[in-house]
Amino acid sequence: MGQQRYIIQGLDANVSFLQEIKALLLNENFTDIWFLTAYLKSDAVYNLSTEIRKSKAKVHFIVGIGNGVTSHQALKELLKLKVELYTIDTARMWAIFHVKEVLAHGSNLACIICGSANITPGGLSRNIEAGVVSTLDLTKEEDKTFFHQALDIISTLITSYPEHIKKQTVGDIDKLFEYGRVEDENRITTSTATKATSKHSISAKPFPLQTATLKTRKKNVLDKAITTTKDGSNNISVIEYKQVWQSRPLAKSNIGVTDNPNTHAKGEMGLGKGKWSGNFNPKQYFRNEVFGDLEWKQNELGDTVAEGIFKLHICGTDHGDFKLTLLHKRKGMEAENQNNYLTSVRWGDASAFVRNKNLIGRTLRLYKSVDGTHFLIDID
Repeated sequence: MGQQRYIIQGLDANVSFLQEIKALLLNENFTDIWFLTAYLKSDAVYNLSTEIRKSKAKVHFIVGIGNGVTSHQALKELLKLKVELYTIDTARMWAIFHVKEVLAHGSNLACIICGSANITPGGLSRNIEAGVVSTLDLTKEEDKTFFHQALDIISTLITSYPEHIKKQTVGDIDKLFEYGRVEDENRITTSTATKATSKHSISAKPFPLQTATLKTRKKNVLDKAITTTKDGSNNISVIEYKQVWQSRPLAKSNIGVTDNPNTHAKGEMGLGKGKWSGNFNPKQYFRNEVFGDLEWKQNELGDTVAEGIFKLHICGTDHGDFKLTLLHKRKGMEAENQNNYLTSVRWGDASAFVRNKNLIGRTLRLYKSVDGTHFLIDID
């Protein structure tokens, strides 16, 4: 079937994905060229801009966003080149759109480049990248069937998931940046996006992935570590966190959502057993271990309260730091004798981000910094 070439970039100065893609763009046999890429950077677009302008083909892009890499500058540069642009947002941190493919076709000829290279400077030339270039003769039934299978999948992707894949304009890109779904190449950050406003955009539900089941070992409390950063005036300091809890699928009551306009939404979330592994007593665990280093004081009712600084991540977007109140119920309360929570977190100013129906059914993970002074809430 067709002709296949295996290429590996970075070992031979004459081999690069940049040159392969430029050749497709300038081939007058092609009427349409589709680019599918997880990440997009403006320098890469610039390096392809001359060939995109000269191309006789209609050029289409499907670009992953919400991944901490794709920038608003790159997307705008594409739109200046009059391409048809779609973005795809899985609304997940742990499973992004990660496809790297270029598909070109005309009436009798098609070519598919499939490999590891994104449309970034590294992907097009600097990195060691590998892939396969398949040239297909569409007058042959086997090649034609294979090609249409690939093209149909792309078409289905666009039409079947309108909540996640959207055709974009310049104004749309500005909104994506405002909502924190794309990056600013002029800003040094390791968060998934810039701080968003309360108008942040979240898909109604996570992308319906069809994935294989992976075996994972059981994790004990304080077993999983992640890192994040805080921007200083001229530097970046790293804070290491370890996961200390995981919720069950979030319910309306957890995030302060109510369908009854006459009902006051509860602005706090109880911290119980959840889905966190390990043998621990939630009635004491949060008060004494997770938040034990905070300064606890007794309120007028006899409960103990404390305040902590929490970084808030929602569906890949960093919304910054919030001072949240923690409450631990006093002895003698009915909850102490029942299988209920004793410690809860009050959402306070974070309610503007957390009170969102699209978060129902998602998972909240709680992290504590190694030094015990910072916390992170991640909802995904």
